[in-house]
Amino acid sequence: DKSLSKRDAVIHTMKLMNITPGISNIVFVFGLLGPLHGIILDAGTRPPCLPYLHGPSQTLKTSLVKACTLIYNRSSPKDNIDNKRVSSTEIKLEECIDEIRDGNFLLDDLFVTEDKKLKKIYEGRVEAVIRNFGDYSERTTAHTSYRNNAQVIITAEYVIRSKTDVGRLFLIPVDKPINSEKLGECQKSPLALSTFYYYFIS
Repeated sequence: DKSLSKRDAVIHTMKLMNITPGISNIVFVFGLLGPLHGIILDAGTRPPCLPYLHGPSQTLKTSLVKACTLIYNRSSPKDNIDNKRVSSTEIKLEECIDEIRDGNFLLDDLFVTEDKKLKKIYEGRVEAVIRNFGDYSERTTAHTSYRNNAQVIITAEYVIRSKTDVGRLFLIPVDKPINSEKLGECQKSPLALSTFYYYFIS
């Protein structure tokens, strides 16, 4: 947004980080790893884990992550290409994570369900993403090859049980609702974050 100065973009970013201290600032810093992704890998190192926000429904986890990290199409939130729900197929999730280069990808909404079959399917997709992309290794099959080219962020209502997969996560508990007043104020300037990223990358 060319109408925003560098100073205004930085001020907006500071407001984002202070929406809910201890949560929003951590999410924002993980988001910075997205555009730095290629540089980090070129330096011969890797981010050690994936951020995993977990807490009850209606705590605004998804809205916070979108406000603090997602870069593309911010003026039209419904058109975001950098997020998918766990109801998306595993192959679709892998395609998206491969396509979003040097950005952030939100795997959203692992929710509580009494449907055991559905729960197993959704947890399996989340676990596959964590195993295949949490250690930044290439996922190769007979017909396809997908790499983690983005910073993956996960939101869920509960923590998955697999100890191996949890070891690849940075758990961020969201025990009570995010400050909706501060979040709403930041959402009034959706392009400010991408303006900040423009100056940050420059």
